Amino acid sequence: DANTIGDSVISQSSSKIGIGTASPSNILHVKHADPAIRLEDSSPDGLYGLLDAGGGDFIISADGGAGSANSFISFRVDGTAVGSEKMRITSAGKVGIGTNAPSEKLHIVNSSDPTVRITNTDGGTNDTAAFELGVSTNTAIASTRIEALRQSDGSVDLNFRGAGTTSVAQTSAQMTLDGVSGAVGINTTSPNVSSKLHVY
Repeated sequence: DANTIGDSVISQSSSKIGIGTASPSNILHVKHADPAIRLEDSSPDGLYGLLDAGGGDFIISADGGAGSANSFISFRVDGTAVGSEKMRITSAGKVGIGTNAPSEKLHIVNSSDPTVRITNTDGGTNDTAAFELGVSTNTAIASTRIEALRQSDGSVDLNFRGAGTTSVAQTSAQMTLDGVSGAVGINTTSPNVSSKLHVY
């Protein structure tokens, strides 16, 4: 059945509720040119969060009324209490995983050897997995690059690239750690494995 409140359509079908649609697809289905759900606090009054799915995007907004100086977005699993929090985004734009008080843009805390893993699942020769750092007003470029490079025999070397005066990472590695022998090459990606340090 469908009912109207003003110009809004509220419908019920097979235990599903539709707002703006008479044919709801889920338990709650909201359809609108700018579909958004507002969750507003009454104490203090005027503070609200927003879920907005307009234009195919999905936007999560905290403190839409800009009335809280230290608002945050919290992700909690296996419970709703603070102790169940797994990740937090603060009002300063910092992300904490395992901590509700991140001190950097990304702060990961774990009591047992916290590790960040980047994996290239293709696994072909010359495939890489990399970590890039930039120090430039141009955020589209990388100033340095640390990469794992898979070799034809299945081993993986570790390459390091710095940047010249353009602040753009070099196109070839300036230092290489051979994955099999542990030999280090400077200005060569094929260090002599009989000597632990090969400067070219």
